[in-house]
Amino acid sequence: MGLDTSSTSKPVPNKSARGIGFLILFGLPFLLAGAGIIYFFSVRPLLQLFAAQSWETVPCTILSSEIETSSSDDGATYRIRIKYTYTIDGNTFDGDDYNFLDYASSGLARKQRVVDQYPPGSSAACHVNPNEPGQSVLSIALGPGYFVGLFGLIFAAVGAGLMFAGTRGGKMHEARLARAKAAAAKALPSAVEDPNGRELKAAGSPVGAAIALFVFGAIWNGITFTILYQTWGDGLFPTLFLSIFLFIGIAVALGFVYAVLAIFNPRPRLFLAPGQVRLAGAATLDYEFSGATHRIRRLRIYLEGREEARYRRGTDTVRVEHLFLRQVLLDSQDQTIIDGGRAQLTFPEYSMHTFTAANNKIFWVLKIHGEIARWPDVNESFEIEVLPLGG
Repeated sequence: MGLDTSSTSKPVPNKSARGIGFLILFGLPFLLAGAGIIYFFSVRPLLQLFAAQSWETVPCTILSSEIETSSSDDGATYRIRIKYTYTIDGNTFDGDDYNFLDYASSGLARKQRVVDQYPPGSSAACHVNPNEPGQSVLSIALGPGYFVGLFGLIFAAVGAGLMFAGTRGGKMHEARLARAKAAAAKALPSAVEDPNGRELKAAGSPVGAAIALFVFGAIWNGITFTILYQTWGDGLFPTLFLSIFLFIGIAVALGFVYAVLAIFNPRPRLFLAPGQVRLAGAATLDYEFSGATHRIRRLRIYLEGREEARYRRGTDTVRVEHLFLRQVLLDSQDQTIIDGGRAQLTFPEYSMHTFTAANNKIFWVLKIHGEIARWPDVNESFEIEVLPLGG
């Protein structure tokens, strides 16, 4: 069953093209930002650390050892400052690098323990670059601070995923245009031919869901991971408390991955005739999919009537939703029926028409559920307006 795309989908190609370009342009900054975070906060320090493993170890004398504090409206951050002197081949050099992590952070207790290990006047071992005797470092131990840049993987993965989705979407867009041209040439006895019919619009978009989850997850995980790292070692309770928020962030990240995968699902198109429906009336629904419909193993379409109410309970606003009607329009595993077809809807006389008030709402929605093995299912909703009796 095909839809007359020549009369119902003229805006779709342009909107799809803009969406594809938006995905690519939206993903590029995140990919670059993630790559920059990974390089400057992890890759470069790790390369320096690995190179220093072969440096010459020489004795040095600690000149001063302290914690440098920087205060701002967001709180205080701390940096280890240890100055020392050493001699190579009769030449004396000064150094002030404790490790290769040259950034300030919170976590005063952890840094104070390091400073206490190097009191002024004490002797220590420092590591000197044999090719540049003026380059030295006190610690060449691998610690968790060298992996803080891996947080950028979230940005890089999201950016790469969005750009891939945009590129893949471009190919899918071309395929949809080709199918639209083929469908336009067909003369099918469909509800599409009804001049009073209309194409329904989905209530949401997997692209929009993915973007919303990404923005929320990036902010949530960024703040949580930064605080967790900076307070690591300040006590068991703060670490365990923040770990709870980190697990929430992981769940959001998994939800984002799920939403990105759903972008590549077959997309349903619904056409309702007549376009305006009333209680005690009936309508014809034509449906078809764009994309790899063969991946859908079972397709269900049903009509729901729902009531939503909001009320105050103390200082909270409570939302309650009640399902007052459900019609199963289709439940099939037949691939020829899944590809496209027709269903009939009826709207009971003694039901309730679409209604919206300050604290109450009656709405009707068509739901599409396509089961896909080992992949996010197709879950789309199309809200329709049901008019009162008469007219």
